[in-house]
Amino acid sequence: MTPGLDVLGVGLDIPPATDTRELCRLAGADTSEFRGWDHVCIAREDEHPSTMGAAALRSALDDAGIAAGDLGIVVSAGMSRDYLPSWSLSTEIMKAAETRPGALGIDLTLGCLGTLAALNVAHGWLTVAGGGYAAIVTAERWAYTVDRSDTARMTLWAHSDGAGALVVGLGTGGTPLGVYQGAEFVSAPEMNGRVLIKYGGTRYPVAPPGVSASQRTLSASPRATVRDRYRECYEAALTALTKRFGVVPARLICNQITPGTVRMLTRLTGLPPSSVVVSGHEVGHIGPADVIVGIDRLRRAGQVDGPVAVAASTPYSFGFGLITPPASGPAATSYTTASLGDTRSMTEPSSFRRTEDNGVLTFTLTRDAKLNAVSPVMIDGLRAAVDDLGDRDDLRVLVIAAEGRYFTAGIDLRDSGAGGRRGYAPDGSFSPRRLRRGYRSFHLLMDELEAIEKPSVLAAHARCLGVGLEIGASCDFRLAAEGASFALPELPNLGVIPGSGGISRVTRLVGPHWGKWLAFGEEVSAELALTMGLVHAVYPAESFRERVAAFARKLAALPTEAAGVTKTAVDIAASVDRGTARDFDRYANTLLLTSDEHQAMLGAFKNRKRPAGGASQDRAE
Repeated sequence: MTPGLDVLGVGLDIPPATDTRELCRLAGADTSEFRGWDHVCIAREDEHPSTMGAAALRSALDDAGIAAGDLGIVVSAGMSRDYLPSWSLSTEIMKAAETRPGALGIDLTLGCLGTLAALNVAHGWLTVAGGGYAAIVTAERWAYTVDRSDTARMTLWAHSDGAGALVVGLGTGGTPLGVYQGAEFVSAPEMNGRVLIKYGGTRYPVAPPGVSASQRTLSASPRATVRDRYRECYEAALTALTKRFGVVPARLICNQITPGTVRMLTRLTGLPPSSVVVSGHEVGHIGPADVIVGIDRLRRAGQVDGPVAVAASTPYSFGFGLITPPASGPAATSYTTASLGDTRSMTEPSSFRRTEDNGVLTFTLTRDAKLNAVSPVMIDGLRAAVDDLGDRDDLRVLVIAAEGRYFTAGIDLRDSGAGGRRGYAPDGSFSPRRLRRGYRSFHLLMDELEAIEKPSVLAAHARCLGVGLEIGASCDFRLAAEGASFALPELPNLGVIPGSGGISRVTRLVGPHWGKWLAFGEEVSAELALTMGLVHAVYPAESFRERVAAFARKLAALPTEAAGVTKTAVDIAASVDRGTARDFDRYANTLLLTSDEHQAMLGAFKNRKRPAGGASQDRAE
């Protein structure tokens, strides 16, 4: 096998950050629906791709302890240029850095995929040359191409200016920061032109009067279609990478295109969010330099301690690369190979599974070896599912299910990663503040599950203990199979109260009479749970999953806006006086009666037929 490419130095040159929403409000935009990165970096008038790139390269050379004259090749991998083509950005950077005449500059135009592609180019070049040093420089000055007054281009608002550089070597000795092993790529040619600067090329050399020649536009492709294509291509690249190298990533570096993109890549790798580098809220999306920012952050945190996946893409090409710890480092053997095609986390290889089917997102606990005891990885996975339910219009219902002997035996007290959530630091010290912070994090997750204007369903097929019942108490519907049971064993087993909803939420559901029965540790059958109002329905075990699926499909087919308002109205009615609740009902129906959703259903009803699917037309997107 060809030796890996040593990463020897990292350099960055990033302008100061500005509040994205404030910048867009000053441009006249309504930012109430913006869900992107909090900050964006804008270059000064005298900062250009060549000047920022040269500064980043000098910093990377200093970091590596290598002279510019030692470089054999400099690869520029950004989209931005000081001037139009026929002028070489890489050569201008080489001039500023004072490389030797025998070095060659290469300019790649691959957008946000640039860093990953440039690493491959440098790897191949140095292999043919018999070793030596190379530099990869990514510099973007593209913030000025974004119209921040246009909400239709909201996904571009946090596109930042800045530069990053890597110095790499092959056969040069020393201890690198990490070793780049290679990448796998997948292309989607039909997506070419999704993000486009229309003017300045041979087809449209000059912009019409009143039109900015530098303005970027987005294609009219439905967002859900684009998102699905991104997911398919990224997944294919990750599968190919895993098959080629036989390792499962322990951490993830990726383009910070949007928060939703980062969440999608987190799910694909099966990693907990804590193992994913997220820099977007601090510096926005700097194109291919996002990857270099991620490498720098992992290096500074001492976290190049296992296989690191590197994900990047343009709208038309997608890649997954692999960086491993230095061969001589303490973490060099801290990971093992995985079965081919297995892309799940090494820390929790089989703790949960996600599926999506016609608007129904199902999150299934699959840790039967531990009786589905809930670990931090599983909580992080549930958090990602809840985020997706709230963010994605194509998801209408969340079902939380399980398979195995138990729905769950409760929280996993033996999981070392759960220590912090119980108030313990790695050194064994206990902090009440740390304990409360851990509780608060889980409480906020349950609050979000309750607040999202879409229905959620707990489907308990077997014993559901502790945190399982607490999660269920935050769901809108609870279904049980015959033979299932429910209990809060915290008081008799641990001497504490069920503090994540077992008291506050369960008592609200069943009242203090049955609330005390459960809080004092009594286990109740599915039938008794139905009688006390803890669950909505009990189904035969042999048809349980089919009945749950049918119920979820029925929920998904409801008119989306009206379903969300109905959920909110019921929750409000349970917590305010009757007069206030009726006021809300009147205002809610005033809005719903004028909605396109209602008008379509009313027209169909008058014609004695429902709209296809019984839901709003955006369901097909």
